[in-house]
Amino acid sequence: MILLEKLPLDDVSWTSPKVVGEFTKTSFARSRTLKHTINTKAYLLLCSQPWRRYAIVISFANWQLRVHLYDRAGAITSRPYHFHKNYNEVVHILGTLTLGNRHFLGFDPTIQISPPPKSNTHADIGWVEGSRPGRRFKIKAILWSSASFIGRGTVCYHVSEEQANGQVEEYVLKDYWVAEDALEHEVEILQEIKGLVEEHGAQGLPEFVDAWTVQFDGTSDFTDRNRTGLTSKQRPPRLVNRMHKRILMKAVAIPITHFSSLKEFVSGFIDIVCGMQNDRFITFQLTFTQSMNSSSKTGFYIAI
Repeated sequence: MILLEKLPLDDVSWTSPKVVGEFTKTSFARSRTLKHTINTKAYLLLCSQPWRRYAIVISFANWQLRVHLYDRAGAITSRPYHFHKNYNEVVHILGTLTLGNRHFLGFDPTIQISPPPKSNTHADIGWVEGSRPGRRFKIKAILWSSASFIGRGTVCYHVSEEQANGQVEEYVLKDYWVAEDALEHEVEILQEIKGLVEEHGAQGLPEFVDAWTVQFDGTSDFTDRNRTGLTSKQRPPRLVNRMHKRILMKAVAIPITHFSSLKEFVSGFIDIVCGMQNDRFITFQLTFTQSMNSSSKTGFYIAI
């Protein structure tokens, strides 16, 4: 069973479902196949829709309904609700999933992804809110997305913003879920890099612009808000509370594998090597890229 967005049948993919359900006659405790299936479908949902805060899968096993919530910290399973003994709760749950607000289904109200028709490949694919009320960026493309759903769940977007003078500024927006005790770690590194770049004139490094913790329902967004009903005994000992963070950077880039000529490919590597020789202050896990904001396509590198 799948609850879909209102889309033409030909456009249905794993970016379409809002909720997925699985049925079996076997009891939940004895059905390893059911558990594996719902875990797999939750993974596919969050990997295909990385802009979601969490994904919901429901299971119907031996006349018992369970709700499974998957987010970047792990999974939670509700107690069972019997179709006959707890029919009021079952109807209420199904009604909420079918008719309720999208936010209850794990969609983030601060970002909207709406892929344009295939005939218009140059259209924006959505928008995302900025660090202050009223500031909104247009999403032009998804540059990179993590292949796992437990952990940071990093997504990098190519976004743009129209300035007061009418010019359009382009950025990279990194959206991720970071452990609470490391909330400002990456921001501090990027700010240090920015200061060293300004002082020493190093080239080929990301330029920090802004950072903020995503707000949901008036407060900072974090995974533990989905676990407020857990007692200390029910809480797994290794469970990590993750905060929802966004970082805005320059410059926008495309992978160096998209080179248009051998000369462009080699010049990109030369720029990267020169930049590495000038950087004496930090070591990166390197991803080679090329600038999209310059006709010269200067090579530079970033850390994912």
